[in-house]
Amino acid sequence: MNYIKHLTAIFYRFNEDSRLNPSHVSIYYALFHYWNVFRFCKQFYIQRQEIMEASKVGSLSTYHKCIRELSDWNYILYMPSKNPLKGSQVKISIFWTSDEQAEYEHSICSVNDLDKFETFLEQVAEESGKSSEIAPVYEINNIKHIKQNKTYWPKSELEVLNFFKKNGWPDNEASKFYLHYEAVGWKINRNTQVVNWQALAKRWIKKAEEIQQNIKSKNPDHLKIKKNKNYGEPL
Repeated sequence: MNYIKHLTAIFYRFNEDSRLNPSHVSIYYALFHYWNVFRFCKQFYIQRQEIMEASKVGSLSTYHKCIRELSDWNYILYMPSKNPLKGSQVKISIFWTSDEQAEYEHSICSVNDLDKFETFLEQVAEESGKSSEIAPVYEINNIKHIKQNKTYWPKSELEVLNFFKKNGWPDNEASKFYLHYEAVGWKINRNTQVVNWQALAKRWIKKAEEIQQNIKSKNPDHLKIKKNKNYGEPL
């Protein structure tokens, strides 16, 4: 894959295509960036939220419209996934000819080497391998999140329970925390995916303690007596 040749070819094509607007171009370059991160493999997985953030496109309808039009106009091949745990796939069209394309055509991203690297760009597979599996989004694409936690959410309620015990927090709060976020798909405010569930658990405990303090302040114990009272004294 020749980075310069591709960008040069796409620049001239964009310049001549009157159908494109800034959102199309921005989304394309965001996709190109991720394609570069995954070493220009034949096809790769994307997550809508990441592409929208990278392209600065804030409207969901604009994003879907533009990415589908880019696919219809043969700039990319967009293969959407209806499963929220599996990412949509993208294949970038090539507009230049070279012997290097033969190597590109046989390259598919490997998802097994991502954990070998610590930096953003180094979290791509060390060598391109062949894989026909449809890998979950959190395993192959959310690179910024993988760097922090390796996963979006805990694997089971037991993992949450062990984390709460390690920090000396109540077991019942562990169950409430896990069931609450499991029910909403580990999202905050319906749209934002949980990035660091351990930090979220700490915030949960802090909030629970604040609630308990408020309850005690609103319902004081009026039956308190002096513990050092001498019952031998006359009334």
